[in-house]
Amino acid sequence: MDFNSIFKYGGKVDVLIRSAVPQNIGDKSFGAGEPYTLIKNTTLNFSYGQSDKQVSKLGTLLYDNNNYPDSITLHAVPLTEKISKLIFKECDEAALKSYTEYFTAQDGKIYLHHPEAFNLYVYNEDGSTMIGFAEHSENEVTSDNFIDGNKYLCFYEYAVDPDMSKSFNLDTPDFGYFTLNIWGEGNTDDNGGSIYLKLDKCSLKTGKELYFDNAGSNTVNLTFKIVSDDSRKYDKNYFIIE
Repeated sequence: MDFNSIFKYGGKVDVLIRSAVPQNIGDKSFGAGEPYTLIKNTTLNFSYGQSDKQVSKLGTLLYDNNNYPDSITLHAVPLTEKISKLIFKECDEAALKSYTEYFTAQDGKIYLHHPEAFNLYVYNEDGSTMIGFAEHSENEVTSDNFIDGNKYLCFYEYAVDPDMSKSFNLDTPDFGYFTLNIWGEGNTDDNGGSIYLKLDKCSLKTGKELYFDNAGSNTVNLTFKIVSDDSRKYDKNYFIIE
């Protein structure tokens, strides 16, 4: 490698997110430097900020141009359980899920699919008339208005099983700092190689846009603000080309 070497880098990268400080994420505690999750084959953009100062000294106009790493955005990150814990708060209490189904009356009763139902409403088959019921115990609903063999439209909510599902609040949680280790493809003078970046102290911001469409898996963008106690000292943030 000489002073005229040409560096190239690009393509997708792998990113390891580490906890930079002791903190809790979800229901687990992480120590400083402990890996949290690995994101494979993502794309990113890296932004710089600039702080310009103008000083006059002994009649000479001086400029101090300070470019510093400002933020990094990871694009189209798959919404895994670990990523979900970074951008949504886990529910502390059992979440209620709405359920709608037709049930056929037998012996003056209908039998719901869930043992405990909340906010139960029962209608005739076409949904035009609400049916009053005398008793609702466990998953049995009893009414003198039920006609055996007829179908009834039911709306209710039930508590999801925390052992079978994960529930998240749509609010964004607050976390401490993270460290990012990034590996990608690079070369010197068109000789194949790799590039490595380390960002020592980052604060997570999120761009939450969830799309329910035929594309399948949802993704999110993760933006990390690069933090330094002194804007002139970024010696712990660097990249290596090999």
